[in-house]
Amino acid sequence: MRPLVPGLVLSCLLGCSAPGPATPPGDVTVELDAYSGLPNPRWTLSTAEAQQLANLLRDLPSAGADPAAREGLGYRGFRIHNPGGDGGIPEELYVAAGGAAEPTGPSEQQAERQHASEVEVWLLDLAAARGYPIR
Repeated sequence: MRPLVPGLVLSCLLGCSAPGPATPPGDVTVELDAYSGLPNPRWTLSTAEAQQLANLLRDLPSAGADPAAREGLGYRGFRIHNPGGDGGIPEELYVAAGGAAEPTGPSEQQAERQHASEVEVWLLDLAAARGYPIR
C-alpha cells in the first residue's frame, strides 16, 4: 500500500493545483443590428478580438439612468453571442447605439445597464474593417 501513496500525492498535486486563467472566450459572434427586412451582417471574432472585447467589458461603469436603445430603421447597435459565456463575455449582450450595454437572456432581470461607448466605438471600427461602415 505504501507505493501508492507517493503516486496518489503526486496525482493530487497535479490535479489540485491552483486554478489557471479564466477560460478564454469561445466562438464569439457579433451581429450588426442595422437592417430591417434584410439579414443583419454577422461575423466571428478572432481569439485576440474576443479577448480585447472581454478586456473592454471588464469594469464598465454603470450608466445610472436608463438609456433608451434607438428604435426604427438603420443602425441600432450590436448583438454579441458567446455560447457558454466564457472569458468574461456574457452569453448574450446588446450594445445599443449611443453606448449602452446590457446582458440579455435568462438573467436580464438582474442585468444593469452600463455605459459602453468605448465598446461601441471598437465594434463600429470592426464593422467598418469588415466592409460594414456605419459612420
